[in-house]
Amino acid sequence: MSLQELLDFDETDEEIKKELLQIVAQHLAEEGYVTTAHTLRAEASLHDAREGRKVHSRGLMAQILEGDWDEVHRSLGRSGLKGFKAFLYAVARQQFLEQIESGDGHKAFATLRKRLKPLESEAPPGEFNALTYLLSCKAVHDAPGNFFKDWREESGRQKLVTRFKHLIEPHQTPTLGTVNVSSGRLWTLVKQACGYQVMSQPKCPFEKPNFTSLTADYQAPICPNLEKCVLWTNTSVKCCGWQGDKLAAGGGDGTLHVWDLEGIDEAGDINPRPTSFTGHKGRIWSVSPLSSSRFLSSGADGTVKIWDLSASTSNQACLSTLANLERDIYTINQHPDGVHFAFGGVDCAVRLYDAETLKEMQIYLGHTRPITSVGFNHFGNIVITGSKDGTVRLYDIASAACLQTIDRVQTGAAVSSVDLSRDGKTLLVGYQDSSIRMWDLATGSIPLLTPMRLQGHVNTSRNLIKSSFGPGNLVFSGSEDGSLCIWSSKTGKLMSRLIHSSSTSTPSPVYEARWNHSKGLLATCSDDQSVRVWWYDKTKPYLKAKS
Repeated sequence: MSLQELLDFDETDEEIKKELLQIVAQHLAEEGYVTTAHTLRAEASLHDAREGRKVHSRGLMAQILEGDWDEVHRSLGRSGLKGFKAFLYAVARQQFLEQIESGDGHKAFATLRKRLKPLESEAPPGEFNALTYLLSCKAVHDAPGNFFKDWREESGRQKLVTRFKHLIEPHQTPTLGTVNVSSGRLWTLVKQACGYQVMSQPKCPFEKPNFTSLTADYQAPICPNLEKCVLWTNTSVKCCGWQGDKLAAGGGDGTLHVWDLEGIDEAGDINPRPTSFTGHKGRIWSVSPLSSSRFLSSGADGTVKIWDLSASTSNQACLSTLANLERDIYTINQHPDGVHFAFGGVDCAVRLYDAETLKEMQIYLGHTRPITSVGFNHFGNIVITGSKDGTVRLYDIASAACLQTIDRVQTGAAVSSVDLSRDGKTLLVGYQDSSIRMWDLATGSIPLLTPMRLQGHVNTSRNLIKSSFGPGNLVFSGSEDGSLCIWSSKTGKLMSRLIHSSSTSTPSPVYEARWNHSKGLLATCSDDQSVRVWWYDKTKPYLKAKS
């Protein structure tokens, strides 16, 4: 049942609006923000005073439209709007973006430091970092993500004027009356809302629901507990990856297998046949989605190929081939912009390429042994690499300067994989000493967990076993003993172990586990010539790992 079906709630009711403002004001006062609470109460009740400021306001709106930012800030200082921090942030943001667009980096830096930094808390998640990144850009639209995709100078000014009008119009905010609000009422409402979200989600028995943010709906850690289907090939499968409904896997014989699994999350038992593409002359070590229906693969033949997964034949599917090396390319990954990709292998270098022109954009040096894993942070301005030399390096994507190095662990083990959490704060590193370590990128050297390692799987120097983040607090990894291991990144405990291989006498290594966030499915691939798809069935018990 949806929330709308469950509740008869009119969010336009003036009394409800009034009470909500009173609750927020009381909460601010209880938390020590007495001045802010007073400003809120005053704004919501002193409409007559606003009418007296209309003449002054017309001059302020004209200054905004003309882009006379020095006068705008002086007028704001005299207007009694100092408490409206969100609007002050929006004004400084527009000024900063115009300075970036005009190429005046010095003034932009001053605006960022003097006006935007003190108001950083008013910025949407991630936007302040994007603003900082713009200091190294030539234009506003060079920023990562979609923060300023639709920004234009004139329309930005007009939006500010419209927003200012809403601040001074008397009908925008209901007058606060005297409402008797119990202490801690806002927290009570928040906890009730969180409780509703928990009740509407599948229950994970391994850990208590944990809310780390109120800006997005809660998602329960859906821990796979049942094999949905087995997808057979005629060769060992070293890697796999998702592109929407399509699942691609790289074979030991150089064949790329693709399954269309549309509807699998709703259907019963299925066993679709793959579309198989040939072209590599050696095993495929790594695959990665690129954009739309395109996919990347790298292999032991020293080539990188770009495939169109919607094609029906190998000749039609292989869009481009990059014959860069004569030896193995162990890893490849797409850049967040969907236009570039990076790869690395035996030559100890990581290369960044443009997928459209196939031109090399940058090369990252420093590792002394083959590259085993490459990735990017979510802004796309940092390249993350792992190597058999046991180190992890973080490079500036533009200059190729090494920003940070995570040194070898005490065992001297090689790095088999790296993966970044969805919030961009935690780096997951798999080592060939049968351990997985989690690193806080804010410090670069202090593990998040005590003990420092996730253990329970087998990964020796004989194989590249890849680990990755899943939904919620989950971490997935294959294992040389033929199992799929699932940990809690919050507690470090091994939560579940699923058996992938069908052979009990000689278990086949599980090389990779990849989660599909949109469909709630997990894919694993193995030496037993199969790719298996796992899902959560609420009618089945979780398979708890043996201690």
